[in-house]
Amino acid sequence: MTASAQGLGYKTTAPFAGGALPFWVGFPCLLYGLMSLSLRELGELPLLIAVASAAAALTFAGVWPIRGRYMPFFVFSLVIFTLSLAQVMPSSWTKIHDENAALRQWFYVPVLPILIAYFTLALRYSYAFLQKNIVALVLIAAVLSRMSQHLHGIYDPETDVFFYTLTNDVAIVAMLFLVLLFREKRHWLVDATIIAFAFALSSSAQSQLFCLVVLALRLSRRPTLMLIGISAACLSFIAIAPFFAVQLHPLDHNTAVRAILWRDVLQATADTFGLGVGYGTEYIKHRFEEIMPWGWTIGTGPNDIFVATHSSFYDVLLREGVIGLLLFCFWFFHAIRMPARATLHERRFAACVAALLVINSAVNVGLSSISFLFGSAFAVALLAVQRERFEARHGQAAPTARAAALHEAFPQPATRG
Repeated sequence: MTASAQGLGYKTTAPFAGGALPFWVGFPCLLYGLMSLSLRELGELPLLIAVASAAAALTFAGVWPIRGRYMPFFVFSLVIFTLSLAQVMPSSWTKIHDENAALRQWFYVPVLPILIAYFTLALRYSYAFLQKNIVALVLIAAVLSRMSQHLHGIYDPETDVFFYTLTNDVAIVAMLFLVLLFREKRHWLVDATIIAFAFALSSSAQSQLFCLVVLALRLSRRPTLMLIGISAACLSFIAIAPFFAVQLHPLDHNTAVRAILWRDVLQATADTFGLGVGYGTEYIKHRFEEIMPWGWTIGTGPNDIFVATHSSFYDVLLREGVIGLLLFCFWFFHAIRMPARATLHERRFAACVAALLVINSAVNVGLSSISFLFGSAFAVALLAVQRERFEARHGQAAPTARAAALHEAFPQPATRG
């Protein structure tokens, strides 16, 4: 058995149906993901070009992005957005309403499936190239990411070594790093050394936590069970933390601030009888006297409506209430499900990708902020392509044109002679 067959690499001789045109048409989308920090300084135009290029690529490929389990969440979210524009949603401590802000806050809902669909198409087309040139691609992506960080000027080069919060660029680099790590099987000590090196290059609690999770999953004999445990731990933490903000403050200041933000969301949910406050209002009360001697705020007036709750789950709960959160979870946990009949090595890889999505969505705005959306969409697409490859390998696809394309794109791996 070849090294690639032992790991994640399956030789492919033909691109996925759709060819090169959709891939290159949507390429600005990938470029924006890697350099979003600096490109956002140029205003909304680069973002609109990136999303439009992805939508055009899907049009050329004949793909409709909003479907499946995402459709109920999208439809419900559209209803809430419409009611928000009509200003008929209930209110809590919220005082501001801005229709332009409502559109900006809701923007991620239609854009997320477009990004996922394009990245899925792109990975289908380029997977063989990705496997063959993964070292060079990791280096190129890392250089583009670091260039974007320096151009933006948000990080201190003396304290922020490389991997900071898992924003678009860092998340994409992390996904490519995982492909490199799991491309072939190595002794666990070698992999542990590689992960330790990545940990040393991390300068935020979030990215360091992700490195530790990757190490644990790499060593685990039951990665699916461990992923369930990680997910349960993250969700339990964000559910309990709002009641212990003061106790969390000595441990981590940022976590204590998040806990107060989440407590405000719970209050707003209770005040609106679980309906949420809709779109176009501020995200925060910015009352932090419990942990600071003053009421911290990034700005006043309309500026506050763009400060999110630092959790995609709480963002959805605040805007769309309990029903919206349940529909979001209905899609999310299906999107990160483990592939059936995969090898232990493959399940470890899939669990690492899913863990990034869980961490990024639980304690940050991984799926509800443009700063994170491209990286998270890339991760969802990578999981989807892995499941398709396993489906093609085991002959589980239905006898349709899609199945034929899958088997053409992902032939069975080499076996022992």
